[in-house]
Amino acid sequence: MKDKEKGDFLIVGKILTTFGVKGQVKILPQTDYPERIGEIKRLFCRMEDGTSLELHPVNLQVRSETLVVVKFKEFNSPEAAAVLRGCLLEIPREESRKLEPGHYYYADLVGLEAVSTDGTPIGKVEDVYEAGNPLISIKTPEGKDILVPWVDEFVKEIDLKGGVIKIEPIPGLLGE
Repeated sequence: MKDKEKGDFLIVGKILTTFGVKGQVKILPQTDYPERIGEIKRLFCRMEDGTSLELHPVNLQVRSETLVVVKFKEFNSPEAAAVLRGCLLEIPREESRKLEPGHYYYADLVGLEAVSTDGTPIGKVEDVYEAGNPLISIKTPEGKDILVPWVDEFVKEIDLKGGVIKIEPIPGLLGE
């Protein structure tokens, strides 16, 4: 195991539990391309203590948009694979797919300043969650958490270079 810089990697899934008797695991994909997990030559499993383990997928079954079953070369029994439970699967950023214009990696939104379309500060983007549509989690300067649906009606502009995301607030959206 080795330590690595978090910003150099992108999360593609989370290991939920073991599956079957050959050491496979169930993964909750966190990518628009879950089938790509099986195409990747190496993945890194970030453990809760911050260290990571390099893994090599040898078999993948996409069961649904929310479930992928993967066999890794390094694990041959459910008992051995159990150590992976809860870890985040990451790929090196330089090995990621190039995105089409208007598409973003969730990790790149974290830390952006959220402002309303009139320029009023709202807070900082803390995370992006999947819940049918993605939800952008924003922490206000007062410490309040706000969830904004990532849909065109609310998210009007994302400027990664400028470090800003513009939100169109409607009554109740920002918790007022």
